[in-house]
Amino acid sequence: MLGHAQEINSASGFSLAASCAYMLGEYDLAEKYWHSILEIEPDNADAYNNLGVLFLNMERFEEAKNAFVQTIKFKKESFQAYNNLGITLKALFRFDEAKIAYQKALEINPNDAEILSNLGNLHRELQHFDEAEAFYREAIALQPDYVNAYRNLGLLLKGTKRFIEAEETYKYVLKLKPTCVQTQSNLSFLLLEQGRYTQAWPLFEVRYAPSLLHSSAHMPILSFPKWQGESLFGKSLIILHEQGFGDEIMFARYVHVLEKMGASRITLVCKAPLISLFQSLSSSILSVTSDEEIMEHDFWSFLLSLPLHCKTTLETIPSELPYLSVPKNCVEYWKNKLPKEGMNVGIVWKGSSHHLNDLHRSLSSLSEIKPLWSISGVHFISLQKGSGEDEAINPPLDQPLIHLGTEIENFLDTAAIVEALDLVICVDTAIVHLAGALGTECWVLLPEVGTDWRWLRDRDDSPWYPNVMRLFRQKTPQRWNETINEVAFALKKKINMLIF
Repeated sequence: MLGHAQEINSASGFSLAASCAYMLGEYDLAEKYWHSILEIEPDNADAYNNLGVLFLNMERFEEAKNAFVQTIKFKKESFQAYNNLGITLKALFRFDEAKIAYQKALEINPNDAEILSNLGNLHRELQHFDEAEAFYREAIALQPDYVNAYRNLGLLLKGTKRFIEAEETYKYVLKLKPTCVQTQSNLSFLLLEQGRYTQAWPLFEVRYAPSLLHSSAHMPILSFPKWQGESLFGKSLIILHEQGFGDEIMFARYVHVLEKMGASRITLVCKAPLISLFQSLSSSILSVTSDEEIMEHDFWSFLLSLPLHCKTTLETIPSELPYLSVPKNCVEYWKNKLPKEGMNVGIVWKGSSHHLNDLHRSLSSLSEIKPLWSISGVHFISLQKGSGEDEAINPPLDQPLIHLGTEIENFLDTAAIVEALDLVICVDTAIVHLAGALGTECWVLLPEVGTDWRWLRDRDDSPWYPNVMRLFRQKTPQRWNETINEVAFALKKKINMLIF
């Protein structure tokens, strides 16, 4: 631990202490020291800029903006501060102001590759793809070894479906910087969505690298080894959860694969709301817990590392359904809350607002699925929990819903409702995977931007959930009307087939 602030009595001493604390990840202490500098020197532009960078990394964006504005007040020609201000304003979705800040940074330093690349990022976010590409290529022309510009260009090429060019760009970045974990991650997703699993799974292991942006798992410190695919015959294995509820549900299927490989004991660590559901994984050697205290086993593994070590390809996906179930009395309890006649269709139009791609994957409001309400013989059951729940509780008069989401206490409740339904129509959330795991028919609304890798490309079905999953892909970013109309047509057709 660094010394206390009162033991330092000069701005230079506080500056050194702050830098050390920041590098050690002691952000609260670094913030305290930089504030101490400003008490001594209220016009210290560098202290304000450093505070801004700290706040930016901590996603305290309003405070970061204010700090960079103060930096510029005392150091008007700081192109770094204008660049940082642009990054912050972009994070706040204040795109016009971000553009002005970047342009001011370029006026001061017109040959800065980082600023040009950041302008490219801004235009990519606004879907001005030609302008974004031009800025990336200008940055590369100025600095031919600038890894970030190449990496951002790769993201643009992937986003505009120039997949071969994107792959070439990522591989070139890895030639320039073989240890670039962000590019390894980007390449893994590119390969995963093509179903090139043999190449993709090893790269996908980079997801728990500490330096990865939005790292999804953290390496535990354990006395026994990480499983690397060795024989499990007569061995025990503990599986650690990672990422979201949907990932846990999707990959829980591997318990049965591991049992067939001869494992003598398996412990599945999951988030608490999933415990009662996962206890339905029929296996005599399985125990399910949310206990963070990890007991001794022969091996441990992250949940999403299992496809790698089980050598999963498109042809060998463990796709036997259902692999989860619900006690009959639970299903009957919820079934009694549903209409006895007609078709009962579960509906979910919003996911968690914390999801990185939620802007694109969720519908803006309940009104976007209005074309479905006119279909006779269908009752719509809202499973909405959290985001969108207010709309579900108070729907418009012309959008009748039976809302059950508020009554749901855990995933076993949700599973029981889903099993009692005839169909689920859902944006890409955990309920999609729950329906699939239960073998309930599910129609998934997939966004044009940021489509998750597991749905592959150009398919309307899923090899992970054969015969129960139908994919409806958005044609134009953030415009769902065409997709919803397609769903409405399919639902009318399904109703007619049931009648006749």
